[in-house]
Parts: sequence; structure tokens; C-alpha cells
Amino acid sequence: MCGICGVYGSNDLKKIELMTSTIANRGPDASFVKIIGGKHTLGSARLHITGQLDAPFPYCRDEIGPQVLLNGEIYNYRFWQKKLEDEGYTFFTGTDTEVIWAMYHKYGLEFVNKIKGMFAIAILDGDRLILVRDRFGIKPLFYCQRGNELAFASEIKALLRWTDRQPHLNESALQEILTFGYIYSSDETLFVGIKQVTPGEVLIFDGNEICSENYSVPPTAFSSPGTNEDYYFHKTLLSNTLPAAMRLVTEHGAHEVGVYLSGGVDSSLMAVLCKEIHGKIKTFHLTDSHHAPDLPWSRDVAKAINSDHYEIPVTLQDYLAELPKFVYHYENIVAGGVFDLQGGVAFHLLCKKASQHVKVALTGEGADELFGGYYWTYTHPLGFADRLRIRLKEAVKNVPNDKLAILVNQLFPLPEDELQYRLNIFNALLKSALSNYHLWSVDRSSGAFGFEIRPFYLYEDIVKLAGDMPVEYKAPKPGVTKLLLKDAAMNFFARYGLEAICNRKKFGMPAALNQLDNQVRIFINNNVSDAYVQRHYYKQYLTNKIDIFMFDLFFYFYFHKNGNFEPAFCLEEALAGGLFENMYS
Repeated sequence: MCGICGVYGSNDLKKIELMTSTIANRGPDASFVKIIGGKHTLGSARLHITGQLDAPFPYCRDEIGPQVLLNGEIYNYRFWQKKLEDEGYTFFTGTDTEVIWAMYHKYGLEFVNKIKGMFAIAILDGDRLILVRDRFGIKPLFYCQRGNELAFASEIKALLRWTDRQPHLNESALQEILTFGYIYSSDETLFVGIKQVTPGEVLIFDGNEICSENYSVPPTAFSSPGTNEDYYFHKTLLSNTLPAAMRLVTEHGAHEVGVYLSGGVDSSLMAVLCKEIHGKIKTFHLTDSHHAPDLPWSRDVAKAINSDHYEIPVTLQDYLAELPKFVYHYENIVAGGVFDLQGGVAFHLLCKKASQHVKVALTGEGADELFGGYYWTYTHPLGFADRLRIRLKEAVKNVPNDKLAILVNQLFPLPEDELQYRLNIFNALLKSALSNYHLWSVDRSSGAFGFEIRPFYLYEDIVKLAGDMPVEYKAPKPGVTKLLLKDAAMNFFARYGLEAICNRKKFGMPAALNQLDNQVRIFINNNVSDAYVQRHYYKQYLTNKIDIFMFDLFFYFYFHKNGNFEPAFCLEEALAGGLFENMYS
């Protein structure tokens, strides 16, 4: 986890210093800015995970050669370092960034097909800027072009420091959020002119035009009845792959690794695997009540593996105090749809506390998408399609959006076909639903507190195995989800008497705030009047109090304050003083 930024075509040192300081929360251990060749600038805020703390960033061997910035981790960098050393390369810093430099030197852009991990990479090679993002978009990378200049950054707020102009709302992206619950278009943001390097993309800018290509795409879901022998083969292969992947992911760097433990299948399996490799580990669980449904399960797992277990209680006061900071760091809005508002907030609150105890933690993002863990969406695809069509109709009733209608129709074409819809849902959830919601939340919430989250199940070897399995091995019939993953996990759970986890009901991250959810909704209802809903500046899009409340917070920090946070901001005072309503006038 680091923050990287740069401007191709500008030698404004003060501007790159400002951009870098804006994302300093992502990398509290060191900060670097540099003018390259008298006409480009690069900046980095570093979280120290591997190698020397004083290693140069951007990494380079000479002032005129390629300059490399990395946000993230290359899990197989030791393999490539050894291979290159055998071929005569010498390494000095022990960092994976240096290994990327050497791989680019030897293999050119082909290096992206050889590395495994989570990463956003910027390479300035002469007058060519190369931007690369990992296969699923675990690490973010945004950019903005203005003439022959192109700025990039790990967070949008840094680009707002560069443009130095009033941002404009991307209303089409807002309609996508109101339909899907996230921005469906992988390259879009809520800011006109600010784009994303998409997952698995290499983007090149030479001062004139942008060229890009995808070096990787998510596996495509397919249907096949399979055979008992094939099912057993995949289960055995997965059972062997999981411990090896856990060792590689957790032994990257010298820091203790914690585990987010809900007590569900994914998190419990991570905790067991991590314990078997490292012995004593730290586990973390967020709850708003002693009656929370996940709480007893997480306690059972923590006791069985003898972890140092931290239960993090949350009150309404905690929630309201942190909500403005969550929205500021999130750089987006949550508006229901496919996902629950409280999931992102719960993750943010969990990160705040976990970061006080560990520098690195594991989370289960990707397991549901890869192995078929969403009960309703996978087992009732026709009902899910109906729900999306209703949300589409509501989102475009005042402002038509042909692009959005096409996106929904491509996902759920007519005539209805239940199997095709199921396959399409598998595919969609592995794309922007993952990068623009779940992984977006993981990155912003960990970055807010200067520590690192690693989504274990998105390690490439696990992804490859999951992609080779038909959906019938994952969600074969109504009521059955993650079948093969549960079967593979059973042997590990049996060693600790935890077999019952495979048959328990799934609740998900929002369940951590089940009790608070009602209190939050009452708070919003009491502070957002029906009259305000009717006269809201964006009433053509926003029709309910929760969406308006979250949008107003986002709009205040990013369009009224141009991406600046106010440490003294008090939500209750802002509401009482009519701050949000007045900002539109």
C-alpha cells in the first residue's frame, strides 16, 4: 500500500508536492517527489512493507533511464529476482519495485504477464508514460488528460489538486450507481474528465494520444454438469493450492499479518490457514450488538485456533463521527442497489481499529464472486433481473440514458434465459462490481489509516482454479452456494472441530451493523425532510432520503470544498444549520 502520483508534461514541483501530500495517509513512512528530465514530475507516499525504507522512489538506476512507481505488492518478486540474478542482474534495495524495473528492462511490457499480486504501476520511460493496473483492480489508478499533459494518482483528490478547477458531476455515472449500486462502467468516476485505468489494462501516453490494451480479463463463467472424478480433482487441487497461496501472500514482507474474521466460510478458512503457517495470529471482528448473528461464530473460530481476538464494538455515536471521514476517503457514494450501504461503512470502522494493531491484514473479497457465494443473485437470477430493471426505470425516468439501458439489456437480454442470466451475473460480479465497489471500499478504508489489506482469494493461482470450474461446482441449485470451496475447506475445519461453519447461514459484512442500521435510518429520516427531498437540486435522480443524505455528504466535500476535508466538521451541526441545502444555492 502506497500512494503514487505524477504529471507527464509538467515540471511544477509545488503541484506534485501538493498532490503527494494529499495522499500521504496512504503511505505514512516516507515521501518522495522528483522532477524527471526537466519536464515531468513524480511523487510517492510510501508504506514500508519490503526492502530498505530509504530505497529511492521512483526507482531508477540513472536519471535518464526508466523511472518506476509501485502501489501494491508483487507476491512472486523473489522468484523473479532470483531468476534475474542468475542471468547477471544485481539488486540493491530488496524491494519489489526494483524487481519490476529489472523485469521491464529485460522483458519490456511483457513483464505484466509474469507478475502476481495487487498493483498499480507507473513507468516513465523517456517521453513515454506507462500505467498498469492489476487484473481485478485491487489497487486503484486514476488519470486526467489536459492537452499534452496527463496526471495520474492513486486517489481522485490528488487529481483535483492538479486540475485546480471546479469539478463537475458525471451524471451518467450517478445513474449507474442508482441502478447497480456502483459505477458499472469500469473506466468511469463521478467526476467529468477523471478516468480509471481499468483492471488488467496497460495504458500508454506519449504526449499526444492515449493508447491502451488489456493484458488480462477475468475468467468467463461456463456451465457443464462435470463428473464426480473431475469435481474431486478440482477439490483436491484447490485444497493443495490454498495453503501454498496463503504462505506466499502472508510471507511477503516482514510484518505480522492479521485476519478479518466474520465467522463465515471465507474468513474462517483464511484464519485457519494463516494459523497453520504462522501459529499465533491476530483476528478482528466488528459488531454493534452482543446479539449480532456472526459474533458467536467468530468467537468459536478464534477460540479453536487460539488467536489473539479483537472484538470491536460500534455505537451510533462512533458511526456518525466516522461517516463523514468514510465518505471523504471513499470518493464516491453508496446508494443501495446490489449492495448494502452498511457494508462499506462497517469495513471502514473495522480498518480504523485493526490498523492500531497490525500493518497488514487479510480479507475475503473475491471469494463470493469466484466461488458463487451470493445466494439470491445466483440462485434467483430472474428475480434479480427484475429488480435491476425496476431500478433502471427509476434512475432514468426524468433523464433518459440510452447507454445505461443498453448495459442492463446486455446483462439481461430478452427473451429471459435463467442459465444465461446466471452466467452473466457471475461475469458481471467479477468485473466492475468487484473493482468499483468491494475492492474500492477495501482500498480506500485501508488507505485512510495507512495500512494494507490483502484480498487473499484474488491471488492468481486461486483465480485460475476457480475459473476452470463450471458454475455447477459452485452454485448448483437453489439454496446451495460455494459448494466446492466448502468441500475443500472441510478438511481444514475438521482439524479444529469447525465443520458446522460450512452449513451456517451467510450474513455478510452489513450484518455487523444490523442493529445500528435501523438507528441510522431513523437519524436520516429525522434530519432529511420530505420537503427537502421534493426540492433537492438533483431531485431528477435522487428520490429517497438515504440516497440524498449520502450524496449531500459526498457533494459537500468534493464539489463544494473541491476535495478538501475539514477536521472540525460535525455532521449534526451541519444538518442543524442547513449546510447541505445552502451549498446548492
